[in-house]
Amino acid sequence: MLLSILITAPAMAQELQSVDSASSFDAPTRSGSVQSVVGGSEVSTGDWPDTAAIYFGGQVGCTGVLIAPNAVLSAGHCVEGITAVRLDTNDFAQGGERIRVTEVIEYPDSQRTYDLAILILESDAETEPRMLARGCALEDLTEGADVTVVGYGAQNPQGTMYNSTLMEGFTTIDDPECTDFPSGCEQSVSPGGELGAGARDEVDSCYGDSGGPLYLNTDHGDYLVGITSRGYNTSWDCGGGGIYVRPDAVIDWLEEEIGETLPTPDCDGGSVDSGPDGTEDTGSQPGNGNGNGNGNGNGNSEEMWATGCSHAPGSTGWMVALLALIAPLVRRR
Repeated sequence: MLLSILITAPAMAQELQSVDSASSFDAPTRSGSVQSVVGGSEVSTGDWPDTAAIYFGGQVGCTGVLIAPNAVLSAGHCVEGITAVRLDTNDFAQGGERIRVTEVIEYPDSQRTYDLAILILESDAETEPRMLARGCALEDLTEGADVTVVGYGAQNPQGTMYNSTLMEGFTTIDDPECTDFPSGCEQSVSPGGELGAGARDEVDSCYGDSGGPLYLNTDHGDYLVGITSRGYNTSWDCGGGGIYVRPDAVIDWLEEEIGETLPTPDCDGGSVDSGPDGTEDTGSQPGNGNGNGNGNGNGNSEEMWATGCSHAPGSTGWMVALLALIAPLVRRR
């Protein structure tokens, strides 16, 4: 069984990536009804413009989110071969702004700590960056809190159905501090380095959503509270919930690598993100960046598929120890 897991996951990723980059730029399609991120729906035009499709040459394999005019945050396990991003569109094959990635900064030892990477863009994006959930916004980060997962990943639990449409799913927080180690929380960054969400209602991220945003929905706005990393140990297919890295836990690292101070929410007015259209009132708080992009980046649409790996089922005894070694291979999304 374990050998099958190890063989199947890389094979699945290779199959989903097999696209002729020299062929037509028409977006690929697959048969079957659209199910969503898993349990959600298609994103309306203009919603979540800060969500980024991550290009690997002629393919899309992960998702990301704009957090500064020249920086996209994604997953550490997505870093190999990233070339560009596309923002401000609900179709990764067309529209919006496409900007080349000039530098990829992976968090140190990301597979055993924070599964994160910063993508530095060739030019500032015109799209408004998303504000991170920190400070007063974290008062809403509780068990049962409403969140929205957004990404370009698979739309059925088995991870076999894709198209080029951005998807969203509305779910809730299971474990805001990610202290449930049997479910797959990383002990080296617990508590507070990750969170768990989506186990209660079969609304979940899936293969190809890796690096994409989990937005905390509050009365003050929608803030970036998590980056899609992997599925729970207790579920093989998508739909059983997943683990998300918390950007608020690495603010110092983000600001140092990006070279700017990220804005802090002011829940009484000021630095408040108004919702999925990405519009922000950044106020005039001392020391906060203004979050405005003033450049642009455009490019041709390309043919591509979203990819990802399966996540491992739960186990006990010696199986737990062995799965801990192979988990990064089989549970990443």
